[in-house]
Amino acid sequence: MTTSPVDTRFDLAVAAAAHERRARPRYLLLLALAALVVASIAALMSLASLAGARERVQNQRAQAGLVRDLVDELRRLEARSRGVNPQAELHARNPNIVSSLETAATRAGLTTPPRRPTTRSEDSGNITDHYYRYTGVRDHPEALMRWLEVALAEIPGLELWSITLEPAAADWKLDVEFRRWEFKP
Repeated sequence: MTTSPVDTRFDLAVAAAAHERRARPRYLLLLALAALVVASIAALMSLASLAGARERVQNQRAQAGLVRDLVDELRRLEARSRGVNPQAELHARNPNIVSSLETAATRAGLTTPPRRPTTRSEDSGNITDHYYRYTGVRDHPEALMRWLEVALAEIPGLELWSITLEPAAADWKLDVEFRRWEFKP
């Protein structure tokens, strides 16, 4: 039996294809795919663990904040039971608020000092609320924000009640109202 050249070529092609399949490291590809799957599962489990840990940390921080608030409240109640009001010094009468606000403006670097504020007071029981409204204060926004920061840090009991900051032609315009409550004498 003789083989034709076509059959010989076919047999050679089949043998070459079989040899090529054996020479191709398919197991390496499958091993890499398995490693990728394992790594993906480990990453997902780590992310789930991280989310759980973050939630636990957030809960612990919230509980710590509550504990701090309760301790502060307990200290206030203890001081009140001894007849000492811890807020008395913080909210004692201070007739120099306007000059303190002007000094804070100078220290903050405002190029022009603010005009005298319009003031108003509201009485309620043994407390008086004092409001100090400045309108049309013009300067760079950094200096204006620094003024607010310095004033709130240096004047005990001063609160920022309202604020409006608008761009002007060459600088910014600030309307601000501070509030401070004081105990009546």
